[in-house]
Order: sequence, then structure tokens, then C-alpha cells
Amino acid sequence: NAAAIHHIESIAAAIGRATNISEKESQLPYAPSETASDKRYMLLEYCRTMKMSYSYKPVLILALLHTGKNGTVAIEKAAQYFYDFYEERRRQGLPAEKKRCIYLRDDVTQKQIMANLVSNPVKALCESDFFFFNEQSQVLSMSPEIWSILDRGSKAMLTRICRQRLKEYYAD
Repeated sequence: NAAAIHHIESIAAAIGRATNISEKESQLPYAPSETASDKRYMLLEYCRTMKMSYSYKPVLILALLHTGKNGTVAIEKAAQYFYDFYEERRRQGLPAEKKRCIYLRDDVTQKQIMANLVSNPVKALCESDFFFFNEQSQVLSMSPEIWSILDRGSKAMLTRICRQRLKEYYAD
């Protein structure tokens, strides 16, 4: 059951993070705690400041927010979101991307987009510890710990931040 595997991986990742934090905290004279508000702020700040060589990361976060369910999105669904995003830019006479990449081609396939997603933005987002990827089920998820504290306003803010980052990216 892919959902059960994803759930177990999420729990294991949370335990791993908690273990690492505990080891670090044992060396400090005090134990700082992160509130839900802190975690939400850290995610929003990550999105405001993430490095962008391409437009991929904010587009993938938007795919998760707008086509995913409960903080998860299948790579296949994300690939369709990417295709539609870049196709709409081309339709409007805008550059699909600033640098050479597969999204500049009219004949890019779903399979090529999926491979690009896994090797690029998925990998980069997972390094943030806000996102996780299940290779077996090909599902990207936001940390359940973070997803559970995002209300409608936080998700709207995340959407605005990603759209603003894209606007700035294409303006440069």
C-alpha cells in the first residue's frame, strides 16, 4: 500500500529529524523549541529566499498546492502541471524558460518532464527538509508536520510567494 509506505516514511523522517535535533540540543545550554508559527515562518522564508537557477522549484510547490491532496502530489500530476504552466507561457508569447531546458521544446513528453522533476526540483526541495519524495510511489510530499499547521491563509501566502518569485525570475 503506497499510502502506508508514505506514512511510515514520513514518520521515520520526523523521528530522524527529532533525533538529530536532540543530539544538537544536548550540546547547547538550553533547548530551543520551534512553535507551529516558527515552522510556518521558516517554510515561507525558505520559499522567499530559495536559490533559483530555473523556475522549477516554485512551479513544483504550486503544483503540490493546486493539484495535490493533503500535502502530496504524484509526479505524474506535477508533470502535467509543469507542461500546462510552460505551455501557457508560450501561448501568451512569453518565454517558457530563461535558459536551455526541455520546456523550450514543443515535443517534450510526459516521461521526460517526470524525469526532469525527479532529478532537479524534487531533489532540491527535499534538501530543505520541508519536502520528502517517495521514489517507489513517485510522490512528493510536504513534511506532514508542516502541512498540518498550514491553514488556508498560509497556503494562499505560499502561493503568492511562489508567484512573486516567478515574476521576479522572469523579469531578470
